[in-house]
Amino acid sequence: MKPEEEVQALIHRLSRAQGQLESVKKKLAAGESPDCKQTMQQLKAAHRAITEFAQAYVLHYFEVCMADSETPPDRKMEKGLRSAISAAFTL
Repeated sequence: MKPEEEVQALIHRLSRAQGQLESVKKKLAAGESPDCKQTMQQLKAAHRAITEFAQAYVLHYFEVCMADSETPPDRKMEKGLRSAISAAFTL
């Protein structure tokens, strides 16, 4: 994926989370009687979208830093760092 496409994908992930949270916010502001199940689903979806954004963001900029590095990356270390990043967001 091109860098511009990666940035657009990151923005899309944030927009998904923002949409879920905005829906909950509007219902609260309107004083609507809460549909607890629907609200919990929206909050869960927003949480998942934010977590996925954070992981994608860190991995994207990790790749940018690796590409900008003056020395070629050690592949074993790079693989270990990618695994650590993924693990950090799946706890």
